[in-house]
Parts: sequence; structure tokens; C-alpha cells
Amino acid sequence: SSSSFQIDEIYDAMSQLGLLPRDPLVVTSLNLDHKNIGVQGKVGILALLLQHLPSLTYLDFSFNEINDKGMEMLCPALQRLSSLTFLDLSSHLIKVEGTNKLAHSLQHLRSLTPLNLGSHQIGDGIKIIAPALSHLVSLTFLDLSYN
Repeated sequence: SSSSFQIDEIYDAMSQLGLLPRDPLVVTSLNLDHKNIGVQGKVGILALLLQHLPSLTYLDFSFNEINDKGMEMLCPALQRLSSLTFLDLSSHLIKVEGTNKLAHSLQHLRSLTPLNLGSHQIGDGIKIIAPALSHLVSLTFLDLSYN
């Protein structure tokens, strides 16, 4: 699609400008808290970036106002991060629909130890997340506060 092509162009431009490492396998930690990623257009770029970071172990993109549609864009890339051990998705605008997508992705992140899903609008989505948590065999900390 044309929007996917535009995102690829942005990624290539970022790489050529030296804003991304030449060998993405060396990136293991990414802290993107408070970066306004939820603003239209940036979620797709993040999703593309995550596809190129298979060795990522630490991901914090809290406080970015990502909504259900944004979560739908991120989840396919998120579920491929099998090396991820830390994930902070707190303080977004995720409701039940986004929780459905997230629950499916979480099942693939079996190495997570802390998981922060606090401060959303999940509500009854907690019932959707609960079965996915049983796949997280390494989980030692879970924050679901203020939902």
C-alpha cells in the first residue's frame, strides 16, 4: 500500500542520516517514553522500526497516547520480539478492542519478566488479557493498576 511505502522511505531516510544503527541486531534497548508516538503517523513508523530490531530485550513506550487503532498497528511487530524481557506499555488510551490485539501479541512474548499495562481504559479487557498471561512463564512483575 502507499502508506507502507511512505513508512519504508522514512525508515530508509532515518538510516541514511545515521539516526538508526547500520546493524539493527546490536540494538537491545529502546526507551521511547513521552515521545508523542500516538500522534497520527508515528505509530506506523514505530511498528516498522520494531520489525528491524529482532534482538530487542527492553522496550519502554509508555505515556504516548496510543489508542486501539495504534495498538492494532503495533501488535504484529510487537509479537515478533521474542527476546523481549522488559515491556512498559503504561499510560495509553487502550480500551477493549486494543486489548484484544495486545492479548494475542503477549502470548508470543514468553521471556517477559516485568510487564506494565497500568493506566489505560481497559476495563473488561482485563478478562481478555488474563488468559494470555498464562503464556508468560518468566513473568515476575505485572502492573494493571488504574484500569
